[in-house]
Amino acid sequence: MIRTLLKPFLKKYIGLFISMVFVSMLSVALLCAFGSTIVNVKNNYHSFVRDYEDASSIVSFDYTTKDKIDKLKTIEEIEAIDTRIVVDTYLKNEGRTLVARVFSYREDDEIFKRYVVEKIDTIDGEVNISVSRKFARNNNFKVGQHLTISMLEETFEFYISEIVETPEAMYPRANNYVWSDNYDFGYLYIDEVELSKFFEEISPTIKDEIDNNPDYKEYYDDAMDEAGITIPDITEIDEDFVSQFTNQVLIKNKDNVNGDLVLEKVKKVLEDEEVNVTSSIVSSYLPHIAYMDHALEQVQIVSIFLPVFFYTVTMIVIGLFINQIIKSMTPQIGVLSSIGISKKNIMGLFL
Repeated sequence: MIRTLLKPFLKKYIGLFISMVFVSMLSVALLCAFGSTIVNVKNNYHSFVRDYEDASSIVSFDYTTKDKIDKLKTIEEIEAIDTRIVVDTYLKNEGRTLVARVFSYREDDEIFKRYVVEKIDTIDGEVNISVSRKFARNNNFKVGQHLTISMLEETFEFYISEIVETPEAMYPRANNYVWSDNYDFGYLYIDEVELSKFFEEISPTIKDEIDNNPDYKEYYDDAMDEAGITIPDITEIDEDFVSQFTNQVLIKNKDNVNGDLVLEKVKKVLEDEEVNVTSSIVSSYLPHIAYMDHALEQVQIVSIFLPVFFYTVTMIVIGLFINQIIKSMTPQIGVLSSIGISKKNIMGLFL
């Protein structure tokens, strides 16, 4: 009798039941798919960072000779060290003033690596430079174009020979207080050979200004004093300057060591060498890693929220449908109750 009573009901609402099952399975599948995808993305990203630029920490300090930095190699927990020069400069582009952080590099660096996105041949007689992909995209820089960079109130021409991608340039930050996407700030990279060429070229220009312009000489002296730079006068720089001096190191630790403890040892060694450390940061707090971790966390939250929200709304809609079905079947339910079918068994027909 129950089958007879339910047959029209099942025939009428079979499509709804199939939809309920399908939507439930789809929601669970989406939740599993999103969850596994975000885990896979996080693993791939961290693997990429390890393989591409595995800097355990970055330490900046006043300009110093590289022989003092070589003392860091006595720390057993350190596997590799890259030294570089970092300089902040200004440049003009389409009437706008931009700020660029210039990093030197060597082709044999063990830690720092770069992906070349676009490249043309370098030009002899020009100072060739690489521009980070995001900075180039935001400001319409192209390979083969010249950049006019200001330094010590003088302007100098650089030739863009490469557009590159680096992990640190994924999310460049001028300081620890700026998190927004800043189109007016970006990273430039220059080979030590090219940087040496640049210093050789600007030395006569700066010297001529100092000799013939008293105001400029006063500005130059004040700038050097304010910076506290303990390097040879820029007017006397020779081709070995870049190979002798540095103001930042990338450090790669050995596996399974405490990064904070290693960083403390690094600071102690530099302090003993009378090197003034201006900033230091471990890998988990590096801007590009912190930014990507934060972004992945947001994606993870969304990947969990959307399927759960979808499933919850679906269940509410299904509940409303079932409520309407029960109301429409009140006579049949009354018949089942009158012939002695328990409420539990009747409820089981709908659940």
